[in-house]
Amino acid sequence: MEDVLSKARNLSFLADFLKRMDLSVPEVADLMGTSRQRLYHWFRKDDARVSVLCALAESCGCRLSFDLVRKRTDTNPNVVRRKTTGQRIDFVWEALQDSQMTIQALADSLQISASAVKHWKKVDDCMYSTLLKIADTTGLELKTSFKYSRRGRPVKNLFEYE
Repeated sequence: MEDVLSKARNLSFLADFLKRMDLSVPEVADLMGTSRQRLYHWFRKDDARVSVLCALAESCGCRLSFDLVRKRTDTNPNVVRRKTTGQRIDFVWEALQDSQMTIQALADSLQISASAVKHWKKVDDCMYSTLLKIADTTGLELKTSFKYSRRGRPVKNLFEYE
């Protein structure tokens, strides 16, 4: 069943994180207080809610954060959007503002209702695959990073994925 992890495309960053931390799915399931089947389901589905991914990282003593960054160009490879320290998916709303894109325009480009997008904002959660679609729609890259956490505060950058 471990090769389910190696087949993940969207969640490949998570499979890599578990491998680097030398953690098995049963160990992570125990840390999270959930079943192995639930974790394998996320990897088979190759998607999970942002809140679940954050909880998984926290159960391993890390903090997971996301940001949408401008794609690198030859002229200035390090142009990055400002970061936010608020809610889990606040960076999405800042990226929309930076891109001068409305919620309705995002909804139209994702072929969903604007109320669905507003719901993500209200509950501060969405599927990880949705973040990838938003990045693609806005022409940005999704940057995912794990940081060691001490008392809930990030203290050291551990891994970054783009």
